[in-house]
Amino acid sequence: MLIRIKPSNEIAPSEITDQAVYQDRRRFLQAGAAAAVGLAAGALWTPDSARAGEKLANVKKSPLSTSESPNSYADITSYNNFYEFGVEKEQPAEWAKNFVTKPWSIEVGGEVAKPATYQLEDFIKPHALEERIYRLRCVE
Repeated sequence: MLIRIKPSNEIAPSEITDQAVYQDRRRFLQAGAAAAVGLAAGALWTPDSARAGEKLANVKKSPLSTSESPNSYADITSYNNFYEFGVEKEQPAEWAKNFVTKPWSIEVGGEVAKPATYQLEDFIKPHALEERIYRLRCVE
């Protein structure tokens, strides 16, 4: 696949970032970073009831729901392809058993106008839980 970079005389004005947006890019990057942290935190957070193996209450169905039977609790809480807690399939479940995920806070610091520390629950509370089933295929 060959990607051609257009000469400046072929770039339409609609393809050029507005000057006000460009000059305000730090706030844009901060908002994007905050959104990314919120999404990542939401993905990491597990309610106490889920940790105990109980079914989550008030989870609404979505277009991504399925009628297939779910995997066993042992399967979904022990099998892992991520390497933060080991490179073998069994290691994350073993090595992360004492990993504390609650309480969890997010600290915003550095070159920001208002440094602060937020509780993870403050980001999650306003959002309803929704069932989403993703089918992933290994392409190794």
